[in-house]
Amino acid sequence: MAALTAAAVGAGRAEEPLEAVDLAILAVPPAKLATTLAQAQKSGLARAYTDVASVKTHLMADIVDMGCDLTSFAGGHPMAGGERSGLLAARANLFEGRAWILSPTPQLRSRPDRPSRASSRCAARIRS
Repeated sequence: MAALTAAAVGAGRAEEPLEAVDLAILAVPPAKLATTLAQAQKSGLARAYTDVASVKTHLMADIVDMGCDLTSFAGGHPMAGGERSGLLAARANLFEGRAWILSPTPQLRSRPDRPSRASSRCAARIRS
């Protein structure tokens, strides 16, 4: 349902990709991030992952506890949005021209090209 709604407003696609995508942006409630990341990594959804949650301390502990691959995840905080939140606030140009703060794990720092290489697909300016 969420994927269909996002696709309807031009903020994503509802179909599963045929092969791994460059970057998966996980836009889920913070309490679901670790589980969603673990499932996405297990399925081989993408080569790199980031999220849209702001605070990372507890999320990173959950991600580590779930055994996620930290070499393909950079916590993200896009400086975008407005007074509305949730799925119905999605729009295709949400990230255009906006700064996107990345918090790479030490494991990812040796591979900094992963999230930044794919960032141009959503027209964000990456800051780490």
